Amino acid sequence: MNDRGRFLFGLCRMSVTMPLNSLINQCVLSQIELFDVTQMDEDVYFYCALDQKKKLMKLFPDVKDHGTTGVLGFVLREIRKPFHWFLFVWVCIVYLVLSHTLIHIDYQSTNALLQKKIETYLEENQIHPGKIIWNESFENQLKQQLKKMFLHEIAWVEVERNASVLKIQFNHKESKEVQTFGSEPLISTKHAIVERFELLHGYKCVQKNQRVKPGDTLVQSYLVDSRGNMQSLYVSGKVYGITWYTVSSELIKGTEIEVLDFMRLLMDCRRQIEKEISEDEEVLKENILQVVSNEGKIKLTVHYTCLEDITKQ
Repeated sequence: MNDRGRFLFGLCRMSVTMPLNSLINQCVLSQIELFDVTQMDEDVYFYCALDQKKKLMKLFPDVKDHGTTGVLGFVLREIRKPFHWFLFVWVCIVYLVLSHTLIHIDYQSTNALLQKKIETYLEENQIHPGKIIWNESFENQLKQQLKKMFLHEIAWVEVERNASVLKIQFNHKESKEVQTFGSEPLISTKHAIVERFELLHGYKCVQKNQRVKPGDTLVQSYLVDSRGNMQSLYVSGKVYGITWYTVSSELIKGTEIEVLDFMRLLMDCRRQIEKEISEDEEVLKENILQVVSNEGKIKLTVHYTCLEDITKQ
């Protein structure tokens, strides 16, 4: 056995009480290979290969086993310890629990209002990150529940679970009401960055993530064909963009700012921004810029980042 084999498979450390010459002669006759043979008083210590251990113990019934070296020997010694079996079982249980624990819910849709409704429905039914799901048909059951609950709002829904991530994809059901089409282009009324289009008809003049300003044409009511002729188009839809607002609120008070005063100012700022945002729009970020106390007045300034229809008047 070479050095690599000894390292991987290991050697058995043995000892026997007998003359050294007699031990070596019998091992040679039985074709047993010994390593590092050492005599201490009447005992002879040596190493032998694992595959020759049984043969050696049969030849010398009084031989003593002092353990095994090498990687395999280490594994054999460790698995005999009860604590390691307990640790192995514990790790398996933890892995099993974590693999069935919901860590994140990923929504993929184009309708923010419907997504909020679904999020609320899931919370009410205790479906949230941290929930342990043992039911293998959970995704199919949830899919059917969403279809039934939002029958008149969801056109298509798909629920998938990949490891600990629940993925919910859905499309909003288009209204069956008669759509109104106009001949006027959609014009930006705000400084914004284009986020998405909800367009039924018209020609896009800008792209997603493009910065626009009031007066810019977003969707045109005509299209130039390959011959250079202008073709009129009806226009219907919305363009959503990222917008920004800076809102302030003041309160007459003493020089010291109390927590309750701060909350009153903050709630007033939120009421102001709610007047700018409709149901299908949302506030993305709320950042407090400064709180100033001067001459008996407390002033709070808050910066809001919103997602809204940038074509509304």
